[in-house]
Amino acid sequence: MSGFNEIRKVIFERTTKNDVRKRECAMIDRWHEKWYAQPHQPDQLCGVSGMDCFAEWLEADMRFLRNGCDRNRYKNFMMKGLAMISFPLSYIFLIRWNAGHEAKEIFNLVASLILPYLICQWINVKKYQETWGRYATYYSGIMQEMTKYIYHLPPYNTCPQQERLCFMERVLSLTDENGKVFHTNMTNKEKEIFNFSALADKISPSGGQS
Repeated sequence: MSGFNEIRKVIFERTTKNDVRKRECAMIDRWHEKWYAQPHQPDQLCGVSGMDCFAEWLEADMRFLRNGCDRNRYKNFMMKGLAMISFPLSYIFLIRWNAGHEAKEIFNLVASLILPYLICQWINVKKYQETWGRYATYYSGIMQEMTKYIYHLPPYNTCPQQERLCFMERVLSLTDENGKVFHTNMTNKEKEIFNFSALADKISPSGGQS
């Protein structure tokens, strides 16, 4: 019966964000303990081990990514929600402002679209959802490597003497991947911002069609 209760608890009890965060922190702590379990030779230049420098950088990077995920997720939903409610609120405000002027109905409709359009353009420039996804992918990749490292899963089970170097190489590969995605996103963002011909096509009466 106790086994059934455990299964029911896993299936039906709600797992909160704090529960997930605690498990992630526990996993990072286990990685930290294993990483520092072996003595490191101090570097001649900085006086501390290069392994220690890497671990400190990685832990700081993990905190930055976790906070970045939370921040961009919040801004993504907040701005999209603001864009959704801005149209009816603007329309109601303009109707009350121009009460009794039937000729201004079209003006009210068009003017009420300006604020939602500006908010959507801001979202398109800031790309909260893409940044949130990029941070989450990078963070998840590092967590997977930490899990493999802790439990001696491939590729860390093949070279126990070199597993820390292998871990460093794979994490730096993820970092390089994240940098390439960031560069691509920034390049596409600038093209969208300064693509005046596309903007002219949108606002032209023919809609850009010849």
